[in-house]
Amino acid sequence: IKNRYKVKVTMPYNAAYKAAESFVKNKRDWIDKNLKSASKSLIDINYKTKTNNFIISQSFINSPVIKTVKGKINFIYPLGADFYSKDIQNKARLALKKALYMEAKEYLPKRLDELALKFGFKYNKLALKAQKTRFGSCSYANNINLNIN
Repeated sequence: IKNRYKVKVTMPYNAAYKAAESFVKNKRDWIDKNLKSASKSLIDINYKTKTNNFIISQSFINSPVIKTVKGKINFIYPLGADFYSKDIQNKARLALKKALYMEAKEYLPKRLDELALKFGFKYNKLALKAQKTRFGSCSYANNINLNIN
């Protein structure tokens, strides 16, 4: 499964076409399930973040551009390019990561200070990271890492 539109079946050169057809029919449920998950991982043109306007547009440019201004993340990609292509999606993810980092930088330090005051704890440093599996962590030296996601 290449993306939400493409399923590619490869088979040995000497295999019969009917065998490939049969294989696809037998694996139809698996294909449908994985096509749906491929679609979910895509950033689409209506994507929104909590506080930033994530604006996606096309222009007469050669490669995607990310422009950030307070409250706005402009993602501009080449006119006529397929927004759902791997390259454009990777660049859109970078733009989204920038937007999330900007939001986290604005919100999380204030919130952490509120919670430290409310629950009576002190911390040394705060680091914001794009982590895949953790919400956050605290080191022995009272350094706190929080996930921008």
